Amino acid sequence: MKNEPTRNDRRRQFDVDIDTSRARRSPSRSDDFAEIDLSAAYRRRDARQAADAMEHRQQASRTRRSPSQSSSGRSSSSRQSAARSGSSRSGQPPRRSPKKRAPKRRRVKRILMTILVLLILTPVVVLGGGYLYISGALSGEGAGMGVLGEHLNTPKEYKGDVVNFLVCGIDYEEGRTHALTDMIMYVNFDVKNKKINMLQIPRDTYVGGEYSSNGKINAVASHNGGTDISLLADRINAMFALPIDYYVTIDMDSFKSIVDTFGGIEVYIPQDMEWKGSKLEQGYRNLNGDAAEFFVRNRHGEGFETGDFARLEMQRYFYSGLFNRLRTMTPGDIAKLFPVFLTYMKTDMPVTDMASVGISALGVPSQNIMMCRVPEYGGAELYLGQHSVNVVAAEETAELLNTYFRTYGEPVSADQLQLPDYPAAGGLHDAAVSFMGEVDAEGGITSGNFEAETEGGSASSGQ
Repeated sequence: MKNEPTRNDRRRQFDVDIDTSRARRSPSRSDDFAEIDLSAAYRRRDARQAADAMEHRQQASRTRRSPSQSSSGRSSSSRQSAARSGSSRSGQPPRRSPKKRAPKRRRVKRILMTILVLLILTPVVVLGGGYLYISGALSGEGAGMGVLGEHLNTPKEYKGDVVNFLVCGIDYEEGRTHALTDMIMYVNFDVKNKKINMLQIPRDTYVGGEYSSNGKINAVASHNGGTDISLLADRINAMFALPIDYYVTIDMDSFKSIVDTFGGIEVYIPQDMEWKGSKLEQGYRNLNGDAAEFFVRNRHGEGFETGDFARLEMQRYFYSGLFNRLRTMTPGDIAKLFPVFLTYMKTDMPVTDMASVGISALGVPSQNIMMCRVPEYGGAELYLGQHSVNVVAAEETAELLNTYFRTYGEPVSADQLQLPDYPAAGGLHDAAVSFMGEVDAEGGITSGNFEAETEGGSASSGQ
């Protein structure tokens, strides 16, 4: 019977030798299709299968007669015949043995596992290596800055809610034989309540000759020609009963580089300043590195009759401008500042904690940032006949610390502070408590971010 080729019929064309010469055109079909007589093709196929079966039986008989020949050692013709026979019976190409596919699957699995391991390990190695590099570069211990004793730390029950650290500026001023910590600031960060209290400790604060070569607190960290901040931390903890979790030191040589890297810092200058060729006019100014250094270092001229005490108050305007600039930092700013910090900053604070504290601090509103200094009197005499020192006012200091720096635990009386005795003279230089919001408002800033327009061009400095 002659039928139109079905889908199965067309598939048989792969293993059936079809005589297309006998195909007849069907008048009812398009010229593009033909009806094909398949009967002869099927007869030829059956005959070929019968021949293959006979050859297979003969081969099996020869194998049984030859015991030394393995059943797996069939001739290639027998294997080819079996393959053709299987193909003819199923109409599909012969299937491969599963034993031959297994090694390939194992290879693919090994490759995929290798790729997976690399994908997992690569970021771990890169990030871990970067973490170790940064930690090593910032490590104060590796730079000889010392290790803080655990007895100094914030009590465990307040960990996470409060962090206290010591920030020191290391000054290698020309002419000195060793570095001094001329900038000392104790920072209490109440993370839970989003408040920051900063205590400026005057560099001339008297600590006694057994702890400092010049009797002042700025020389306590100097040790065998180096700088050991842990010694300074121990003395501050003893004198003021303040816990210290970490320290951060900044080489003052980097000060100008940091300011210039920012492209200058917008700072409100509360009064005209002039000394030895350097001059700044009152108003908002974009201070470059040289002008900023003059602004924070100067303690001479009109308005600076109290010397270092006046300088500490003036520095608060710079901190205000710097903090407002930090709020607007971009990833590009961070990338540019990164090499400077790695070179000039040392700390015992883990990198992860630094990032966490830094991000949290930038979210603190200006009105919640308080700045003050240790209340002190001038010394009645020079220490060793050549060093001018300041004497801590015990009662006023105890009250200040209990109000702003002991928001937990019990208050500490003046008698409990380990302050050295020294004759005092002159009037009291009080704490001069101020809030950054007030400092901002003096220059016209009313929000936590810097929005005021400057009143003039960049300041210049003769230094």
